[in-house]
Amino acid sequence: MARQGHALNGGLYVYGLCAACNGLQSRYDRAYGELATALRGLWARSWLVRLPNMPSLPAADIRPGAVARSVLIGFFGVNPKLRELFPQLAASLIARDQAIILPRQMRLRLALARGPSARLGGPVGGMFLFGPRMNDRPLGFNNFAHLYFPPLAWQLTADEPSLLDVQRWAEVSEWLTRGADDVAALTALCPTLPVVAHPLHHPSQAEHWVEMFSGEITEIFEARGLPADLLHG
Repeated sequence: MARQGHALNGGLYVYGLCAACNGLQSRYDRAYGELATALRGLWARSWLVRLPNMPSLPAADIRPGAVARSVLIGFFGVNPKLRELFPQLAASLIARDQAIILPRQMRLRLALARGPSARLGGPVGGMFLFGPRMNDRPLGFNNFAHLYFPPLAWQLTADEPSLLDVQRWAEVSEWLTRGADDVAALTALCPTLPVVAHPLHHPSQAEHWVEMFSGEITEIFEARGLPADLLHG
């Protein structure tokens, strides 16, 4: 049985990377911040706000290769097993290869996050006990790591049909094949993105969602009640 943590003030703090890898990730953090800033106007903190399912994204130039590297390195921090399962991928990130190729069984997915909560976690399998099914199985997902932090949501998932396909998450694995300094128009990469929340944070989905994970290898960090001015300044 997984042990349950406890609440702490101050947000999400994760110490999962060594100093060298933490420094490597910081090389790409500015690019991630530029993307988050471009999309901050799309964050709906209140569930009373009505949004289109697939809002159009604003015009902005971003560095997709750097953004994806920032996310992927962070996922290695929250799921140390990735280093054992995919050593070549870890080596490619450390070597700062011009193109990072994900293993064929892995996909990097992107959506817009809504609601007042954030969540960062390692490998989880989740499903809805009741409701729609996919391939005669409960609708859900299996991931290697996940991040919901407005205005963005990310999942590093297995290559299989899942809830993310129903929600129309974008697959952005290709961003990793671009150089870290390459610039591209956001609207050319993703003209639209779905608006999502983690099922446990969704007011009408939480009671039907069940998750399975190992308490020995999966850490989950959550923040509730994010401040309204989180993305301003």
